[in-house]
Amino acid sequence: GTTVQVPLTNTIVINAQNPTNWSGTVSDTTIAQFVPGHDDGSATFNPAIKPLKAGTVNVTITDGTTTINFVVQVNA
Repeated sequence: GTTVQVPLTNTIVINAQNPTNWSGTVSDTTIAQFVPGHDDGSATFNPAIKPLKAGTVNVTITDGTTTINFVVQVNA
C-alpha cells in the first residue's frame, strides 16, 4: 500500500474525473475526514482528505467501480 504524508495544515485533494461519484471512509475520523466532491452550480470541487490532528489512518475511496486503499500519516 501507499502511505501519503501530509502536514496538519494541508489537505489531500483527490484529482477525480467525476468528483461527485467518489465516497470514502477513514479508519479514525478524529485524525482525518473524507470531504466529498461536489458541484455548487458554478464550479466542481474534487474530493479531499482533511487532516484534523497528528496520527495515522487507513483510507478507502471508491466511485463504485474503482476502489483505492491508502494510508495517511498526518504530521503536526
